[in-house]
Amino acid sequence: MQTTVNSLLGEARRAILFYTRLPASWLGAPEDAPGKGGEAGMGTAIRMAPVAGLAVGLAGAVVLAFATALTGSALAGAVFALAATVLVSGALHEDGLADFADSLGGASREQRLEIMRDSRIGTYGALALVLSVAARAALIAAIGANGGPAAAMLTLISAHAVSRAMALWLPYSLPPARATGAGAAFGRPDEPVLQQAVLISLVIAFVLAASGAGLVATLGAVVLCAATAFAMGLLCEHKFGGQTGDLSGATVQLCEIAFLLAVAALI
Repeated sequence: MQTTVNSLLGEARRAILFYTRLPASWLGAPEDAPGKGGEAGMGTAIRMAPVAGLAVGLAGAVVLAFATALTGSALAGAVFALAATVLVSGALHEDGLADFADSLGGASREQRLEIMRDSRIGTYGALALVLSVAARAALIAAIGANGGPAAAMLTLISAHAVSRAMALWLPYSLPPARATGAGAAFGRPDEPVLQQAVLISLVIAFVLAASGAGLVATLGAVVLCAATAFAMGLLCEHKFGGQTGDLSGATVQLCEIAFLLAVAALI
């Protein structure tokens, strides 16, 4: 029993190290722990992706509560909350969204993949980031206005957890679009690992979001989030012939927006 608990805690630690920029020492791990600074070595720890999302969302929720109370503005609170999540996550998925948006300007699969490798941000990427931040801030504020601060906080946490689990659909269902890079190094999650990640995210969502936003809104959010991940899988197969780390990051962002949108509409 103790061995199992220690194993699960170790997996959660590796997932948090990969998905966030929290110092390894804070989590009782060495600086070169698997998952820090790279995809290799994740293994079954990827099922703990929702736990990493929970950590990022929790940071945003705490800032949301304090910023909203200090400013008296739900929108201002949402903006500061997003800033907190970006700091904790290192803008890992925002970077993927920007690269994905820029790549859509390519005329061929090869051009699109090459554009994604370019670290410089283009017009499409900049616009995608602006729209992503604006949409999430507005939706978080709307949830807070219609459901109260607690609903906004719990929904934010759940959105981060569920979006990371649903985005695993890409590496599970698609081959790497190129032989090198994050998508190839990440590997294909086993089906039980994917199922466990989704199950963990659903537990988080229906315990947290449902208590704040209601069961119907939470169910709608989960369904829309899953549909978004599935649609991204189809798009990535058509446009890129597979998945990459950037495409998975973009999927996390779009799934997060989808989750918030559904709750805002149904709460």
